[in-house]
Amino acid sequence: MKAYNNKPLTIAYVSRDNAKDLNSWSGLVYFIAEALKRQGINLFYIDNLIKKQNIFLRIINFVYSGFISIFTNKQLTT
Repeated sequence: MKAYNNKPLTIAYVSRDNAKDLNSWSGLVYFIAEALKRQGINLFYIDNLIKKQNIFLRIINFVYSGFISIFTNKQLTT
């Protein structure tokens, strides 16, 4: 695929998992990238966005989600 100025199209391919790993999401992100490359599109990979959170962030997320669910339940019952 060519862009309007007859140069190859380059897009950012964003994935939370490794886009070059055949085992990520049963190969879905890999095969989508391969299909785009077969069409002549250059890919700029932005992947591996999911990282293990540290325990502090996990606790904050757990507490925050608990407060949100309590708040929304009170709003629904009153």
